[in-house]
Formats: sequence, structure tokens, C-alpha cells
Amino acid sequence: MKLFKTYLFFLLLTLQFQSPAQEPSIKQIGNIELSGVNVFDVIQDSNRYYWLATNMGIYRYDGYNFEKIDIKNSLSVSAFSLKKDKNDQLFFKNLSGQVFKIHDDSCSLFYEVPDSLKSRYFNYAFDDQNNLIIASKRLFAVKSNTQIDFLSKEKSSTFYNSFRQLADGTLIIPEFSRKEMHILKNGECSVLPLNLGIEKMNSFFLMNDVPYFVWKDKLFKIELNNAAQITKTAQRFEHEHGTYKYYDHDQLLLVPNLAGGAYLYDEDFKPFFSGLILKNHVISCGMVDMDDNIILGTFGEGLILIPNINLKTISLPDEGLKTTQIAAGKDVMFLGFINGAVLKSNNQYTFKSFFKDSPTGLMKRIEVLTYFPEHNHLLIDRTTPVLLDIDSKRTTKLYVGAIKDVEKLGPDKYMTSSNQGVYFLKLNRDKAPQVWESEPIENFKIRSQCANQDSKTKTIYAGTSSGLLMGSEENASLFRFKQADLMCTDIVYHENKMYVATQNHGVLIFQNDSLIDQWDVKDDLLSNRIKQIKFHNNEIYVSSYDGMQILSHKGENRNILNTSSGLSDNNILDFDILNEILWVVTVNEVQSVDIQYLNAQSEFKPTLSLTGILVNDSLINYENRSRFSYQQNKLEFRLNSISLKYQNEIEFQYRLKPIDKEWQVNDYLENKIQYKTLPPGNYVFKAKARCRDVDSNVVSYKFAINAPFWQKWWFYVLVLIVFLSVTIYVYKFQIKRQRQKIRIQNELNASKLIAIQSQMNPHFIFNAINSIQDLILQGDIDNSYNYVIKFSKLVRKTLEYSDKEFIDIESEVDLLETYLELEKLRFKKDFVYAIHLNGIENVVVPPMLVQPFVENAIKHGLLHKKGNKKVSISFHHKDDLVCEVEDNGIGREKAQEIKARQPEGHQSFSVNATKSRFEIMKSHYKYDLSLQYVDSDKGTKVIIRMPYKKKY
Repeated sequence: MKLFKTYLFFLLLTLQFQSPAQEPSIKQIGNIELSGVNVFDVIQDSNRYYWLATNMGIYRYDGYNFEKIDIKNSLSVSAFSLKKDKNDQLFFKNLSGQVFKIHDDSCSLFYEVPDSLKSRYFNYAFDDQNNLIIASKRLFAVKSNTQIDFLSKEKSSTFYNSFRQLADGTLIIPEFSRKEMHILKNGECSVLPLNLGIEKMNSFFLMNDVPYFVWKDKLFKIELNNAAQITKTAQRFEHEHGTYKYYDHDQLLLVPNLAGGAYLYDEDFKPFFSGLILKNHVISCGMVDMDDNIILGTFGEGLILIPNINLKTISLPDEGLKTTQIAAGKDVMFLGFINGAVLKSNNQYTFKSFFKDSPTGLMKRIEVLTYFPEHNHLLIDRTTPVLLDIDSKRTTKLYVGAIKDVEKLGPDKYMTSSNQGVYFLKLNRDKAPQVWESEPIENFKIRSQCANQDSKTKTIYAGTSSGLLMGSEENASLFRFKQADLMCTDIVYHENKMYVATQNHGVLIFQNDSLIDQWDVKDDLLSNRIKQIKFHNNEIYVSSYDGMQILSHKGENRNILNTSSGLSDNNILDFDILNEILWVVTVNEVQSVDIQYLNAQSEFKPTLSLTGILVNDSLINYENRSRFSYQQNKLEFRLNSISLKYQNEIEFQYRLKPIDKEWQVNDYLENKIQYKTLPPGNYVFKAKARCRDVDSNVVSYKFAINAPFWQKWWFYVLVLIVFLSVTIYVYKFQIKRQRQKIRIQNELNASKLIAIQSQMNPHFIFNAINSIQDLILQGDIDNSYNYVIKFSKLVRKTLEYSDKEFIDIESEVDLLETYLELEKLRFKKDFVYAIHLNGIENVVVPPMLVQPFVENAIKHGLLHKKGNKKVSISFHHKDDLVCEVEDNGIGREKAQEIKARQPEGHQSFSVNATKSRFEIMKSHYKYDLSLQYVDSDKGTKVIIRMPYKKKY
């Protein structure tokens, strides 16, 4: 039956009715969140949100949470009559004459009935011109807050609950007291007389766009011609007569009872269920949503969801019984239970106790229940399996082990599978009375879950603990699929083909003992963990732990039966088909559905919306914001794909580029996607919902997380500039400091050199005075006089150069000549000297650096020599400035011998001073200074590598 696209709501007086044998399969929603809240109306908007008008105001349900919506300027708390205008805007009313508009997440006053027109009850609707129509003391159209058009002649009190709207937008408003009917169409209002022929009508409703009303238990049809004619129908309602409110939609009429329960009728006004349903719930209102769910409002128990009106739950005598098995045939139904009991039904919905016999006193769960209609026998697997004769109640024990499966091979022949292996089970008609005999099959004496035999090839197929065993009594071998053992759960022979159900590879099809096909039934909903296979009307019914699939004879999926379809649980324990009714046993209930309603699978495409984005746990307006600071790096995306029917099948697929390389998957309840510490960068979040291999629209959100200032390019440039500046500053500072240090060291070294020179000068003067003294003692007055003159010149120059670091090399040579002239006066004619500059000029050298070596050559080399005494001083300049002082004295070896004979403690001051001076100059000037002594049989040569500077 085609179901419905909008809403219904209902109220009823107290009725009494017996407990039905069948109930709709239901789910309760919000029974905790809305505990104590009376729901007066429910509607679904174009975004698939559910809105509830209650005694506590307005609630919105998004499939996850119930949110109470704030109502401004309301004169009362309770809300009623949720309706849409032509633009799909939502409205509701209160009992104070106010109509409110719902927009976004709040409500605002839309219109308030003037005090002069207010009544205790009033109703409203929007006509085909989208004008607000109010029925209170008068019927009028609202043109503006200050202008109204009256549509009724006089005041009335019977308008308030009688609005009905046809598919084209025409409003029909009967006025019972005046026996008139107002018709509003195309902005015009016409009045038709109601030729009732009876005292009054109880309630007014539409069915397939046709007006009806009820008087007592009689149904009347209204023909809209020039006058509203009444035609009495032959239909008589089940429920007792009274005054009711009937709420309708298309092919459904639902009549609730405020004392509990409701009645439900189809388009022919026949009840879907026998009598009152849901009698333990106070039903107040309802609707049919976009997924064809019937949504019922209750008093104090939230919402009741009926996902499939055709799927019925069977009431059993003992609601505490847990059904495990079902067997059907020849208009009889058997149910097996966890306590070993069996119930029997001779009609479809009334069961009574049938079998409880247990000779051992042990009660065992019914694992297998199989009915043999040809023999009217029932096979029951208990402590010891038995065959029960339905007519005589006589039982026959079967010693074949714990039976797992039974398959029919012929009129009197069956095959059983048990923990002891595979057996033939035969009815021996030659004995009186007839007896059942079991025969084990060789090569198949192994624990087996299921078995069957190909009637054409006589090959036995057995699902054993080792895998699929195929063969005969003489020879059998394991069949492997894709090099793997098979876990077989059911084996069915149909039209010369063997169908093997497995828990890991779907259904394998064999013909003439060869594998010809494999059906992989796994998809987003069902897995390959198949339990049972049954053939019916050229269709294949496949049960699993995840529901049931109805396949064509080619294995094409035609429909899916699961919790979305109304099953109480996806784990199907057993099922059977009787008189075109599919019976299903789940872990919770026994349910049935007419096969004619299991037509082609309805198409459903999920929708997806991004309902919110939280940044650092705070909700943001993401439509106007897409850039965040580096500290705002915790993001949460909230998704919603509203569908009460398919929410167990919907999954969310999402990815955040470039973080997620592949689509990530979350279940429906995990709709909050969190990323806790995102690094700076540009991102794109994408998400979609998937249900039964169908994808929704893709939602997308682009955003960026700014890098901290220390990760931005300008900061790197700034750091580089600062680093270079600091480096240059430190470098210059160090250079300056080093120069300062060098300057101080140089000054210190210069002071040391000057001090040495100052020490050397008195030493030289002392030696010179000694020479003058010798001359005077010798009576050499002339030479003494010349010596004093030259000595005074030498002293003057020595004093002049004593505080200088460098002097011209010519001045140094002049100083050496003066000194040598003094020495010549002392040695007279035996002493000869020579100084060669070799063209060196524009060079400055440390003062009196060579003189100590010349003095040393005279004192130690020439003083003790007899005969001619000669000193030669020669300067050379290439890469370095070299001075060679050569004498023809006695040599350093003999000089050391003479020195050794001198008194102990005597030190050569000039030599030691010169060495100290050289060490200081080497450190101070960083020159490669050196002293080298060359001894020969002709005397001694000193090679001095000395510091110098260019004048220019």
C-alpha cells in the first residue's frame, strides 16, 4: 500500500476493547526526555526536522536531541495546531487567540485575534492564496493586522475544529449548528447547505480528498455539488459510537483513545488491526513523515514510531516466553520456545499450548522445529529429538544426535544433520504401525550444521565442522572456495541446483556438482553471514544476523527487511511462510508481514546538513567565518541526516583535506567529528551520508588556520634582520674590544720595549764611559776628547730614540756608525767595520735592535782576538727585512769557554734583554721574527729577521 507524505493528529474518548492478538511494531522516541510532557501536535518541516506542540511549549527534534524553543510574547504556555503555509513556513496557536510563526530557532507572534472575536476555542489555516483564515466567533480572513474580511454572516461556536484542506488548497469548513459548509477557493468563499437528514454529525474528515463525517457508528460521504449531499455508506466502524475527532491523510485514518490506544483504518475503512492497538499508551496526535513512518504523539511518553504499518507483532499468551523456532504448513503454525514448549495456532494470530512433554524432566531449548505436512508430523529437537504425530500425540524418539537441520528428499525420505553426522530419515510404511527409521551415512559421520542431496547426481552436500564436504557414501572430499574452507549454515536444493549458504562467502550455486555462480550479498547493510535460505514464488528469502534480503531467482536484491522496516531486531533466528504471510522470529518477538507489501525496495536517498561548527568548544557562525588564529585549532563538525526509519543504516563519510587521505566512516550516532590540534594551514572539510549504497549530497566547508606570527614570512625576515644586526653589532663590538685589547697590549709591549731600551741605554753608556776611562788612563788625550764628542752624540741620539717604536732605517744605520766609531777609537787600527744598506729606503725599524748583536760580536768575538778585527753589517730586503752581522772573531765556542772562567753569576745583560725584546716583538707585531747564528772557521754570523714598516 502506498503510504503517506504529511501529517495526522487525533483525540478520542474512553473506549473498552479486548487485547488484540497483534500489534504494530513500534519504537519509542523521547520517552525519557519528554517524560510528563503532553504532546498535542507533531509535524515535519522541509528540512526533515520534527516539531512538537506541547503543554510545555514548542520542541524541535533533529534525530538526536529534543530542543525547547523560546516563545516570545505568549499569553499561555501550551501550544497547539502546527501548520504550514504555502511557503512551508511553520505556525502554531495557543488558547489565547494568538498565532505564532516559527523561524530559525525561535518563535514570534504573527497574529492575535481581537478581543471582540475571541472565543475559548479557535482554529486557523492558510487558504490557496496563502491568506490566514481564522475561525473563532466569526470566520474571517486576515488581510493585515488592522484589516480583516468576514466570511460568515453571523457568529458561531462550531468552526473551531472543523478545517479540512483539499490537495488543491481548497478549504472546507462545515458549520454544524447552521447545517452549512463554507468552501474557500481562489480567494472566494461560497456557502453550501448541508442536507444531513440526520440530527447532527459527530466528526468531519477527508479520505483521498473526499469529505466524510461520522454519526454514531455510521459513516457518511459528502458529495460537493451545488449542495453538499450526504450519502450513507455501508461501512460500519468497529469502535463504539460517540463524539470523536478524526484525523486523516490519503489512505489512512487513525482514531486515538485518550484512555489509551487507537484504531487504525485503511482507505476502505477496514481496520489494519483487530481492535484497539497500543492500549497501554495515551495517543494524542500523529503524522506520516517523509519516510512513510507513522509518528504518534503521546501524553507523557514522547513519540511512538511505527516504521511499517504492515509489519505486525504477535501477542503470545505468556509475554515472558522467548521464541526460538517456527514451523508452518497446511494452515497450521507452530512456535518453539526457549523452555522447550511448543505453541500451536489454527489461525494466523491466536496461539495456545500444544506440547510440553519431557519424560526426563529436563527442559531444553527448541533448536529445530520442522513440520512434515504430508504425514502431519512435527519434528522437535529437545534432549532427545522426537517426531510427534499431531493427530495421535504419539512420539517417536530419534537417536541421531542433536539435530541442526532437516531437509526433505522425497515423499517419505528426509536428511538430518546433527552433532553426530548426517543421517537418512525414512518412514517405513511396510510396518504396522508405520515407523520412522534413521540410517547414518558413511563418510559423513562428522559434526554437521546442514546437509542435502542432489536428486539428479545423488551427491551429498554437508556443511561440516571441517568445511563443505561433497561426495557419496563411498567417497567424499572437502570443497574449498578461493583456497579457503567454507562455513556452511544452510543447503537448499531447488530446480536442479544446490544453493549453499555460508557465513563468509555469500551463496554458492552448484549444478551437476560444479560451482556455476556465487552471490555476494554483502553491502552497506547486510553481511555475508547468512543463516537460512527459502524459496517462495520464484523469490529467494535470505536471513542473516543483519536482517533479511529478498532476492530474485538471479540473485538480484529486491527488498531488505530489518529494523528500518520494523523488525524488532536484525538477528533473525528463524522464519517461515504460510498463506502469503512471512513469519519472522527474532531474539525479541514474533512478527508477520503480508508478502504482497514486500514489493520492490523503496528508494531512499539520505540528505545531509552541517548543523554546526564548534571552534575551541564554542559554536560559531560558520557561514560568515572561515579563518581562525593558530590558537583556535580545535574544531568540531556536527552532521545530521534526519531519518527515523533508516538511522540504523545511515553512516557518515567524511574527510579533512589534506589531513585525511581517505574517507573516514562514522555510525549515525557518532555525528560529531572532532579534530583536536590542527596545525596552521588551509583545509577543506567534506562529508556525505550513505544508506544502502546511496550517497547524499556532499557538504563542504573551507577554512584556514593562521600561522602564529613567528611562523610567518615577515617574521622570518625580521628575525634574519635582527640576527644579522645583532651579529654585526657583536662582531663590531668584538672587533672594537679586540682592538682595544690589542691597543692596550701594544701599549704594554711598547712600554716593555721602551723599558728594555731604557735599561739597555744605561748599560751602553756604562760601557762607553769605561772605554773613555781606559783611554784617559792610557794617556791618549786626543782620542779621549774625540771619544767624548762621539759619545755625547751617541747619548743624544739614544735619548732621542728611546721613546720611539720605529725610526728610519737610515737613523738606525747612523746610530750604528756612531757606536762603531767609538769602538774603533777603543780598538785603534786593529778594528775595521762596514755597513751596507743595499739600496733600502723608505723603511722604518725598531731603534737599536741591531746594536746589541754588534756589541756582542765585538765583546765576545773580537775582544780576545789578536790581529785585525772586522765587523760587517749588511741589510737585505725581499719578502722580509734581514740584517746580517758578521765578525771574524774567535767564535762562539771559545767565547763560551772564556765566559765559563768568568766569576759565577755574571750575566750578559744585552743578550738577555735582546731575547726578551724579540719575544715581545714577535707577539706584538705578529711578524715571523727569528735569530740565526752561523759559526765558521772565519768567525760568527748572526742573521736577524727583523720587524719593519713601510713609510708610505
